[in-house]
Amino acid sequence: MMKLKIFLPLFILLLSGQVNAQPLSIKFSSAINKLEKDPVFIHSLIGIEILDAVSGKSIYSYNADKGMVPASTQKIITAAAMLEKFGPGFRFKTSFYLKKISSGSYTLSVVGNFDPSLGSYRWNETLPHHILKGLVAKLKEAGVTHIDTVQIFNPLPGYNIPENWVWEDLGNYYGATAERLNWRENQFDVHLQSADGVGNAVSILHHNGPAGIKFISELSTGEKGSGDQAYIFHAANDSITFIRGTIPPSENDFLIKASVFGPGAFFSDLVKDSSGIFEHAVEKLETGESEVNPGLLIFENYSPTLDKLVYWFLKKSINLYGECFLQQLGNGRRKDGLDSINSILSGAGIDMKGMIMFDGSGLSPGNRVSPKMLAEVLAFAKKRAWWPVFYDALPIINGMHMKDGYITRYRCFTGIHLNTKGQSFIFSLMVNNYNGSPAATRQKLWELLDLLK
Repeated sequence: MMKLKIFLPLFILLLSGQVNAQPLSIKFSSAINKLEKDPVFIHSLIGIEILDAVSGKSIYSYNADKGMVPASTQKIITAAAMLEKFGPGFRFKTSFYLKKISSGSYTLSVVGNFDPSLGSYRWNETLPHHILKGLVAKLKEAGVTHIDTVQIFNPLPGYNIPENWVWEDLGNYYGATAERLNWRENQFDVHLQSADGVGNAVSILHHNGPAGIKFISELSTGEKGSGDQAYIFHAANDSITFIRGTIPPSENDFLIKASVFGPGAFFSDLVKDSSGIFEHAVEKLETGESEVNPGLLIFENYSPTLDKLVYWFLKKSINLYGECFLQQLGNGRRKDGLDSINSILSGAGIDMKGMIMFDGSGLSPGNRVSPKMLAEVLAFAKKRAWWPVFYDALPIINGMHMKDGYITRYRCFTGIHLNTKGQSFIFSLMVNNYNGSPAATRQKLWELLDLLK
């Protein structure tokens, strides 16, 4: 009996260790089975792929080959292709040319190359006043005191809107589309004032967008704590802009951000320049693809390096950057950019047959990418020399390095995690058509990913 008393606790301890050492695949299988019975996910498609980050071998797969809506997790595909093709040190360039038309009469030609950072507030060297100061200095060196015409080479506003983007997104800052000449990330601020009572009208105080935009407010005052539920509806080549939805009560200066089509904001800032050189200038939009004798090159502006652009692209999920990357990958043509992504990743051995991409950012609800594809893109990126740049750009969410994606009823996560036991995993979790609040759904999915910790 004494031996039994001694060995029984040891037996229980060993048995407990075997339970705790239960294969990860069994843990995930059980958790997924439970999740699919949850009312939130009963009508959902759940897909997941988990790879050993060292060997690249699959540890667990479930619906991993199914094409699903990736939302912003698609950004890792565009970022990886961009870094692979051009390298972390690549810079976008914007060129300024001066042409003398007659005695004392000058035209400034502006040739952009899809730089998403021109005029951005994210770096000192990209701030509007910094760029305009450099341009004005070069004009003064050339003895130019005024510019009569500003010729901007850019397609018609709206020309580069990706297929399947929806109107509800296009007018808002996250729906800003890629122009050949972008300025201030193609967005501007709109200041609102709400009433005290629910349902009462909301006033538009002012905005810093291009001149000529006419706002029609259909906004009303919402419940206390309801947050920003205001949406801007604006179409390319149309001066009328609707703002619909609600903002909280008793707000005296509530800020929302709108998108702008075309280079109108750039020209407006030129005219406002304190030097007076552009005070009486006339804007001329050149929509052709070829620059026919734009004049003498007088100034060039370079973007921050690609590693810095990718950082903000992934960290803050800026859709505009992805669309500009796509244009660069395709030498100014979105379709060619998509083909370039396919070629780069297919060449790396990733099966891209199930991929349907309409854009570089994931904003289109028509995109389809599989969990396996996302995981394999990360596995590919991990082997490249630019991996530290990519890894540093991944947001830290729920204590894990991962990119998230969210469109109404779609929630996705993909990333890499090193747990406390020294195990490293690459994962991709995608859920389409859930039925619950975004916050509660996110928490349930985080708890599933916690199995990797």
